[in-house]
Order: sequence, then structure tokens, then C-alpha cells
Amino acid sequence: MGKLNLKIITPEKVIFDSLIDSLYLTTSEGEIGILSDHEPLMAKVVPGEVRIIQDQKIRILASGIGIVQVSGDNISLLIDLAEDVKDIDEKVAEEARKRAEEAMEHIQSEEEYANTMAILDKAVAQLKIKRKHRF
Repeated sequence: MGKLNLKIITPEKVIFDSLIDSLYLTTSEGEIGILSDHEPLMAKVVPGEVRIIQDQKIRILASGIGIVQVSGDNISLLIDLAEDVKDIDEKVAEEARKRAEEAMEHIQSEEEYANTMAILDKAVAQLKIKRKHRF
């Protein structure tokens, strides 16, 4: 099986840029897997789990929202959150979830609602992944 060049970019920095064996992530249509020679693809990424398989090792990230593009054996993943499961502070994520849920009770505009839901979705994704993959 051939290698894929994966680049993960957040607004802050390039998180990952290396050759991998396969990638699994959550899109608006469900979880997908990307292997070498994948058909061209562009999809909306939703908060969830990203699994990178590289040299028989698995790296797990919590992801936010964004897009994934596959062209040939190049994958570009542009997301607003990409946090290694080992770096997730469960207490901080739980506090963010609680604050977002409390804020939902006082929402005034559609923009506030969208921003608060994005925060809530990311916190829930972080908690789910951290609790699933305890290190």
C-alpha cells in the first residue's frame, strides 16, 4: 500500500505534515477512511475523532469543524481544532462544556447561538475522545 501526504492546518499553525498509511475522520456524512489511491474528495469535517495510522502506530486527535480535501495521494485537513488525545485536559473541557450549556440559556442572536454551539460541540468531542482513549 502506498503512502499519503497528510497536512493538518489549524488557524494557529500546521499541526501535522508527514507521510501516513491511512486517515480516519468524522465528516457530516459519518466516519470515513482514506487510503492510498483514494478518489478525489472534499467533505465537511465535524467535531469528532481523527485517527492517523503511520508506520503501524495510531495517533488520535480531537477535531473541530473544517474541511478535508483529497487529491491524488495528498490530504489537506483544515480544521479549527486538532488536539492530541494525550494533551486534552478533561477538567478544562468539562468546564467549557458546562459554560457553553449555561450560555445557551441566555442566547440572543443567531450568531451567539452558532458560536456557542461550536464551543459546545468541540468540548463534547474532546471529552468523548479523552474518555474513550484514556492514557
